[in-house]
Amino acid sequence: GSGVLTVAAAGGVDDHGDAAATLTEAFNYASATITADRVWTLPASVGLSAGDTVHVKAATINPTVGIIITPAGSQTIDGSATAIRLESSNGAVSLKYIALNTWMIF
Repeated sequence: GSGVLTVAAAGGVDDHGDAAATLTEAFNYASATITADRVWTLPASVGLSAGDTVHVKAATINPTVGIIITPAGSQTIDGSATAIRLESSNGAVSLKYIALNTWMIF
């Protein structure tokens, strides 16, 4: 390597509350009880690099609802265009950007 250390914006923290949101390359969390299904969309592929990470953390989730983590555009998560759901209070998931439009659960 070149001996140069670079730090991405991944060190950030984003509060999304009980609402729909677009996730960022950061620690994304709900700061309020999730009262209805909330769609949280992964960031667009433009500007992302292999290895970028999105962390998602729920707060309290009312029964029968969840946080739906949705691919943006033609993205996939573990090879599928299907969204994933967090249904457990305080549940969490991390996703790694692997290649163009490709996320994997980490």
